[in-house]
Amino acid sequence: MIDLVFRNTTAHKMYREPFFRNILIHATRTVKLKYNTIHISVNLVGIHKIRTLNRKYLKNNAATDVLSFPLGDKFPKRYNEITLGDIFICLPYIVQHAKEKKLTVRTYLAQAAVHGFLHLIGHDHERSVHEKRTMDSLETQILNKL
Repeated sequence: MIDLVFRNTTAHKMYREPFFRNILIHATRTVKLKYNTIHISVNLVGIHKIRTLNRKYLKNNAATDVLSFPLGDKFPKRYNEITLGDIFICLPYIVQHAKEKKLTVRTYLAQAAVHGFLHLIGHDHERSVHEKRTMDSLETQILNKL
């Protein structure tokens, strides 16, 4: 079961919790993440908020599409539960850059959610070429199932 906390602080109210729940269910099944309960949050935010988070935590003063903040092993995996962490998706950034990527907003939004999820479970495309390939492959597998 996915215990999803969903927040949308943007003016765009088109994408709601069920959209992200479906993506995360497919993602957890694809990577075979087997817990009774998986706690995760998805936050749709604006340009200012994503830039502030990026600057504060990653020392990068720029807007981006998605940021993930994994909780890692700080919390025990008791009762067959796991708390993965928080995904922040900048919806205005997605809307603005979807055409450049030749994607629909819906597809780019799904891609950002999957990308953020993969970071939460420990993947990092900046660590190595092999890790980038692995992450890209998993992202493609998950998105193809949607």
